[in-house]
Amino acid sequence: MRKTLIALAFLGSTTFNVPAAEGAREVEYEITGTIHYANLTRKNADGASEQRQEKLPYSDKFYAAPGTSLYLSVQKARITKTEDGFARRTVLIDDGVEGTVHVLIRVGGKILQEAEASAPYGIATASGVVPE
Repeated sequence: MRKTLIALAFLGSTTFNVPAAEGAREVEYEITGTIHYANLTRKNADGASEQRQEKLPYSDKFYAAPGTSLYLSVQKARITKTEDGFARRTVLIDDGVEGTVHVLIRVGGKILQEAEASAPYGIATASGVVPE
C-alpha cells in the first residue's frame, strides 16, 4: 500500500479576513473618546477573544461571515508612564476617572451597536451578530 503525504501551507489569516468568502461582510470596531488609552476586550477576526491596551482613537476592520458573534468592550483605566531624565518620574496620562469612552461596531457600513461610558473606570460594551 502506498501512502501519499499532502502538506498544505496557509498564509495569512482565516477566511474571516477574506472578503471573497461567501456572504462575508466588512466589520469595523471603533473606539473614540476624550481619554488617551483604554483597556479593550474584543472578539477578533478569527473568533478568538483578546485583551490589550490601545491608544485612542482606535479602529480595526476585518471580514466575517453572517452569524459570526461580535464583541467589543472597553474600560477606562489609570495610565502612567515613566520618564527618565535628571530625576526619574512617573507621569499620569489618564486617571481612569475623568473623560468618556465610546465604542461602535459597524457591519457593512451600518451601525450594529454602540455604547458610551463616562463613570469612573467605566466600561462601554457593544456586541451583536453579523446579519445575513
